[in-house]
Amino acid sequence: MRTLLSFLILCICVSLRADELPRNTRESETLTVEQSKILIERGSSLYLDSLKNLTPEVARVLAQYKYNLSLNGLTSLSNETAKELLATTS
Repeated sequence: MRTLLSFLILCICVSLRADELPRNTRESETLTVEQSKILIERGSSLYLDSLKNLTPEVARVLAQYKYNLSLNGLTSLSNETAKELLATTS
């Protein structure tokens, strides 16, 4: 019984966590810090080409990403955000 209860709690937690993510990152126009943390844990190429803007806080998380990261949709980038993205490559 205890094992079944633990399994159900785990399934609920994973389900809730998945609901926090955009359904299709290629089409997502916004991204929170929490969402970006979850996405970089996946460890595969990440395409965020519909993002128009990026906050420095999200950039700080994405800078830790070790795989292919595509941000081709950005229309603007502040100096602070650019510095965060480059922080780990220096």
